[in-house]
Amino acid sequence: MSSLASRLAVATLATALGGALPAQSPTAADSAAVVTAADSAAVVTAADSTVAGSDVTASVTFGKYVRRGGQVTYKVKVVNRRYAGEASVLVAGNFPPGTRGVKVAGKPRGVTCEVRKRRILDCEVASLGRGGKVVLTVRARLSSAERGTYVAKFGLSYVAGGSGHLWERDEVRFTKFTTRIV
Repeated sequence: MSSLASRLAVATLATALGGALPAQSPTAADSAAVVTAADSAAVVTAADSTVAGSDVTASVTFGKYVRRGGQVTYKVKVVNRRYAGEASVLVAGNFPPGTRGVKVAGKPRGVTCEVRKRRILDCEVASLGRGGKVVLTVRARLSSAERGTYVAKFGLSYVAGGSGHLWERDEVRFTKFTTRIV
C-alpha cells in the first residue's frame, strides 16, 4: 500500500473511530479513555482521572477487509505504561451474530482466556508489572452468509494486584472495530 493510500486509510479509520472509551481503573470507576487510529489499528487507553496521562493501554490491529466466510485476525497488545504496581488486566471482546467461532491463536503464559457462546471473549492477564506488555492474537471466523460490515468490540479494565479478581463485565465499555466484508 502506498504512503498516500496508507494516510487516507488512517484518516478514514480515525474519522470512523473518533470516540471515547471509559474503562475502570484501580482508583476511579469513571476513568476516561482515548481512542485514536493508526493504519488499521486503534489504541484504547485507560486513563486514571487523578493522574495525567494513561496507565494501561491496549492497541488493536486488525484487517480492514475480509472475504465472506473468511476470518479476521486481531492482535491486541496490552502495555502497562505508568501504573506503579502489578496490575491484573481484563481484555474483553464481543463479536456479532454471524460469527462461527472465536479462537485465541496466540497468548503468553500468565494469560487465561475463555470463549463463551462462540462470540464472547474474556482474557485475564494475571499480573502485568510497570513497563510490561502482552500480545494476544484472536481469530474470528465469519459465516459465509454475512455481508456488509463485521463489527467486533474490545474493552479493557484493570485493577491493582495479581489475579483472582472477579470481573464485572458490565463495567467494561467497548470500542467498535469495523471490518468490511468483500
